[in-house]
Amino acid sequence: MKDLAEQVVAHARDLLLAERFGDIRVDACFYYGAVDISPRYLVVWVLLAGAPDSDLPEWYTPEDRSPRVRLEPELVSWLARLRQVVRSEFAAASWPDADKVDVLFDSEHRVRTHGGWEYFK
Repeated sequence: MKDLAEQVVAHARDLLLAERFGDIRVDACFYYGAVDISPRYLVVWVLLAGAPDSDLPEWYTPEDRSPRVRLEPELVSWLARLRQVVRSEFAAASWPDADKVDVLFDSEHRVRTHGGWEYFK
């Protein structure tokens, strides 16, 4: 499953890197998780650049409707569309439960300044 996840994410990354919403753009797309144990452990990250960290919530998912998150509806729709691109790529590769793949968003700058991979622990 690891090889398949790497291939799918590489293809999704190629699609997403061209995406923009105003000044916000996709900077990176990668995954982590113990997918060799179970495909349900897959988490795909899309890192965004071009906006202040304060404009991009930490560990964001478009399902997040908590009051701490105040994003304009158009941005939420764009992020939901990006998530669907990722999930569609997994569905095309016959990934189990592709419609439930976790796709999270965060600021590239925040991740970089808070330790890179250490940020996700």
